[in-house]
Amino acid sequence: MLRSINNMHIPESFKSLRTNIRFALRGLDSQVILVTSAVDGEGKSTNAFLLAAACAIDNKKVLLIDADMRRPSIHELASIVNRSGLSNVLSQQCSIAEAIRETGIAGFHVITSGPTVNHLPELLASNQMKLMLYELRKAYDVIIIDSPPMLRVTDAQILASLADGVLLVVGYGKTKSKLIKKVKVQLERANARILGAVLNKVPRSSESYSAYYG
Repeated sequence: MLRSINNMHIPESFKSLRTNIRFALRGLDSQVILVTSAVDGEGKSTNAFLLAAACAIDNKKVLLIDADMRRPSIHELASIVNRSGLSNVLSQQCSIAEAIRETGIAGFHVITSGPTVNHLPELLASNQMKLMLYELRKAYDVIIIDSPPMLRVTDAQILASLADGVLLVVGYGKTKSKLIKKVKVQLERANARILGAVLNKVPRSSESYSAYYG
Protein backbone atom coordinates (compact mmCIF):
# COMPACT_ATOMS: atom_id res chain seq x y z
CA MET A 1 0.00 0.00 0.00
CA LEU A 2 2.66 2.54 1.01
CA ARG A 3 4.70 2.04 -2.13
CA SER A 4 1.64 2.50 -4.33
CA ILE A 5 0.65 5.71 -2.52
CA ASN A 6 4.12 7.13 -3.03
CA ASN A 7 3.74 6.54 -6.75
CA MET A 8 0.14 7.62 -7.32
CA HIS A 9 -2.27 10.42 -6.54
CA ILE A 10 -4.57 10.13 -3.55
CA PRO A 11 -8.14 9.63 -4.86
CA GLU A 12 -10.03 12.91 -5.15
CA SER A 13 -12.79 11.50 -2.96
CA PHE A 14 -10.40 11.43 0.01
CA LYS A 15 -9.27 14.99 -0.65
CA SER A 16 -12.92 16.03 -0.61
CA LEU A 17 -13.46 14.03 2.58
CA ARG A 18 -10.45 15.73 4.16
CA THR A 19 -11.87 19.16 3.33
CA ASN A 20 -15.34 18.35 4.64
CA ILE A 21 -13.93 17.11 7.94
CA ARG A 22 -11.70 20.16 8.27
CA PHE A 23 -14.70 22.47 7.96
CA ALA A 24 -16.77 20.33 10.33
CA LEU A 25 -14.05 20.56 12.99
CA ARG A 26 -12.84 24.08 12.27
CA GLY A 27 -11.65 25.97 15.30
CA LEU A 28 -9.67 23.04 16.71
CA ASP A 29 -5.90 23.36 16.65
CA SER A 30 -5.59 19.57 16.60
CA GLN A 31 -8.30 17.20 15.39
CA VAL A 32 -8.82 13.66 16.71
CA ILE A 33 -10.92 11.63 14.27
CA LEU A 34 -12.16 8.10 14.91
CA VAL A 35 -12.74 5.89 11.87
CA THR A 36 -14.94 2.89 12.51
CA SER A 37 -17.57 0.63 10.92
CA ALA A 38 -20.49 -1.48 12.04
CA VAL A 39 -18.88 -4.85 11.33
CA ASP A 40 -15.68 -6.32 9.91
CA GLY A 41 -14.74 -6.20 6.24
CA GLU A 42 -16.09 -2.77 5.32
CA GLY A 43 -12.71 -1.21 4.58
CA LYS A 44 -12.37 1.11 7.57
CA SER A 45 -8.61 0.60 7.98
CA THR A 46 -7.86 1.33 4.32
CA ASN A 47 -10.10 4.40 4.47
CA ALA A 48 -8.36 5.59 7.64
CA PHE A 49 -4.97 5.15 5.97
CA LEU A 50 -5.96 6.99 2.79
CA LEU A 51 -7.57 9.82 4.77
CA ALA A 52 -4.37 10.19 6.80
CA ALA A 53 -2.30 10.25 3.62
CA ALA A 54 -4.63 12.85 2.08
CA CYS A 55 -4.16 15.08 5.13
CA ALA A 56 -0.37 14.61 5.05
CA ILE A 57 -0.02 15.69 1.42
CA ASP A 58 -1.92 18.85 2.39
CA ASN A 59 1.08 19.82 4.54
CA LYS A 60 -0.48 18.66 7.80
CA LYS A 61 1.37 16.72 10.46
CA VAL A 62 -0.65 13.53 10.76
CA LEU A 63 -0.60 10.55 13.12
CA LEU A 64 -2.56 7.36 12.43
CA ILE A 65 -3.13 5.13 15.48
CA ASP A 66 -4.10 1.48 15.09
CA ALA A 67 -6.47 0.91 18.00
CA ASP A 68 -7.99 -2.24 16.47
CA MET A 69 -5.66 -4.28 18.62
CA ARG A 70 -7.53 -7.55 18.17
CA ARG A 71 -7.29 -7.41 14.36
CA PRO A 72 -4.57 -4.87 13.51
CA SER A 73 -3.74 -4.03 9.90
CA ILE A 74 -2.22 -0.53 9.77
CA HIS A 75 1.30 -1.95 10.00
CA GLU A 76 0.63 -3.98 6.86
CA LEU A 77 -0.75 -0.96 4.99
CA ALA A 78 2.30 1.06 6.03
CA SER A 79 4.71 -1.82 5.29
CA ILE A 80 6.29 -1.71 8.74
CA VAL A 81 6.80 -4.28 11.49
CA ASN A 82 4.28 -4.27 14.33
CA ARG A 83 6.64 -4.12 17.28
CA SER A 84 6.15 -1.61 20.10
CA GLY A 85 2.84 0.16 19.65
CA LEU A 86 -0.31 1.40 21.33
CA SER A 87 -0.62 -1.50 23.77
CA ASN A 88 2.95 -0.93 24.95
CA VAL A 89 2.34 2.79 25.52
CA LEU A 90 -0.87 2.18 27.47
CA SER A 91 0.85 -0.53 29.53
CA GLN A 92 3.71 1.94 30.13
CA GLN A 93 6.22 -0.46 28.57
CA CYS A 94 7.52 2.22 26.20
CA SER A 95 7.23 5.95 25.70
CA ILE A 96 4.99 7.63 23.15
CA ALA A 97 8.04 8.73 21.17
CA GLU A 98 9.35 5.16 21.02
CA ALA A 99 6.05 3.94 19.54
CA ILE A 100 5.82 6.52 16.75
CA ARG A 101 6.98 5.22 13.37
CA GLU A 102 7.68 6.98 10.09
CA THR A 103 5.88 5.88 6.92
CA GLY A 104 8.02 7.36 4.19
CA ILE A 105 5.39 10.00 3.46
CA ALA A 106 6.43 13.43 4.76
CA GLY A 107 4.46 14.42 7.85
CA PHE A 108 2.69 11.04 8.11
CA HIS A 109 3.50 8.91 11.16
CA VAL A 110 1.82 5.86 12.67
CA ILE A 111 1.52 4.10 16.00
CA THR A 112 0.87 0.43 15.34
CA SER A 113 -1.31 -1.67 17.62
CA GLY A 114 1.53 -3.43 19.39
CA PRO A 115 1.07 -6.93 20.82
CA THR A 116 -2.34 -8.10 22.00
CA VAL A 117 -2.87 -7.65 25.73
CA ASN A 118 -5.56 -8.49 28.25
CA HIS A 119 -8.07 -5.96 29.59
CA LEU A 120 -8.15 -3.84 26.43
CA PRO A 121 -11.30 -1.89 27.35
CA GLU A 122 -9.73 -0.89 30.67
CA LEU A 123 -6.54 0.25 28.94
CA LEU A 124 -8.43 2.32 26.38
CA ALA A 125 -10.51 3.96 29.11
CA SER A 126 -7.46 4.63 31.27
CA ASN A 127 -5.91 7.96 32.18
CA GLN A 128 -2.85 6.83 30.24
CA MET A 129 -4.90 6.87 27.02
CA LYS A 130 -6.23 10.35 27.77
CA LEU A 131 -2.74 11.59 28.64
CA MET A 132 -1.31 10.12 25.42
CA LEU A 133 -3.88 11.94 23.27
CA TYR A 134 -3.30 15.14 25.23
CA GLU A 135 0.43 14.98 24.49
CA LEU A 136 -0.06 13.99 20.85
CA ARG A 137 -2.39 16.94 20.21
CA LYS A 138 0.57 19.21 20.92
CA ALA A 139 2.60 17.61 18.12
CA TYR A 140 0.07 16.78 15.37
CA ASP A 141 -2.52 18.69 13.37
CA VAL A 142 -4.61 15.58 12.71
CA ILE A 143 -4.79 12.35 14.72
CA ILE A 144 -6.77 9.53 13.11
CA ILE A 145 -7.70 6.48 15.17
CA ASP A 146 -8.55 3.23 13.40
CA SER A 147 -10.90 1.55 15.84
CA PRO A 148 -12.54 -1.88 15.97
CA PRO A 149 -16.02 -2.16 14.44
CA MET A 150 -18.65 -0.67 16.73
CA LEU A 151 -20.72 -3.85 17.00
CA ARG A 152 -17.81 -6.23 17.65
CA VAL A 153 -16.45 -5.04 21.01
CA THR A 154 -16.88 -2.16 23.45
CA ASP A 155 -13.47 -0.70 22.54
CA ALA A 156 -14.89 1.49 19.76
CA GLN A 157 -17.50 3.11 22.00
CA ILE A 158 -14.79 4.02 24.52
CA LEU A 159 -12.60 5.49 21.78
CA ALA A 160 -15.50 7.43 20.28
CA SER A 161 -15.92 9.30 23.56
CA LEU A 162 -12.30 10.51 23.28
CA ALA A 163 -12.48 11.76 19.68
CA ASP A 164 -13.58 15.12 18.33
CA GLY A 165 -15.60 13.36 15.65
CA VAL A 166 -16.45 9.92 14.28
CA LEU A 167 -16.45 8.81 10.66
CA LEU A 168 -18.45 5.67 9.88
CA VAL A 169 -17.36 3.49 6.96
CA VAL A 170 -20.31 1.71 5.36
CA GLY A 171 -19.83 -1.13 2.90
CA TYR A 172 -21.88 -0.62 -0.26
CA GLY A 173 -24.51 -3.34 -0.50
CA LYS A 174 -23.23 -4.97 2.68
CA THR A 175 -24.15 -2.97 5.77
CA LYS A 176 -27.82 -3.30 6.67
CA SER A 177 -29.67 -0.20 7.80
CA LYS A 178 -30.58 -1.78 11.14
CA LEU A 179 -26.88 -2.20 11.93
CA ILE A 180 -26.21 1.45 11.10
CA LYS A 181 -29.03 2.44 13.45
CA LYS A 182 -27.44 0.34 16.22
CA VAL A 183 -24.13 2.08 15.65
CA LYS A 184 -25.82 5.48 15.80
CA VAL A 185 -27.37 4.60 19.17
CA GLN A 186 -24.02 3.47 20.57
CA LEU A 187 -22.29 6.63 19.39
CA GLU A 188 -25.02 8.80 20.91
CA ARG A 189 -24.61 6.97 24.22
CA ALA A 190 -20.91 7.81 24.10
CA ASN A 191 -21.78 11.48 23.42
CA ALA A 192 -19.76 11.18 20.23
CA ARG A 193 -20.04 13.65 17.37
CA ILE A 194 -20.90 11.85 14.14
CA LEU A 195 -19.16 13.62 11.28
CA GLY A 196 -20.74 11.50 8.58
CA ALA A 197 -20.33 8.27 6.67
CA VAL A 198 -18.14 7.00 3.88
CA LEU A 199 -19.98 4.77 1.42
CA ASN A 200 -17.19 2.41 0.46
CA LYS A 201 -16.68 0.02 -2.46
CA VAL A 202 -19.29 1.64 -4.67
CA PRO A 203 -18.99 0.21 -8.21
CA ARG A 204 -17.64 3.01 -10.38
CA SER A 205 -15.55 2.12 -13.43
CA SER A 206 -12.49 0.18 -12.26
CA GLU A 207 -12.06 1.54 -8.74
CA SER A 208 -14.01 1.74 -5.52
CA TYR A 209 -15.44 5.11 -4.64
CA SER A 210 -15.92 6.80 -1.30
CA ALA A 211 -18.42 9.59 -0.70
CA TYR A 212 -19.06 11.86 2.26
CA TYR A 213 -22.39 12.49 3.84
CA GLY A 214 -22.46 14.99 6.69
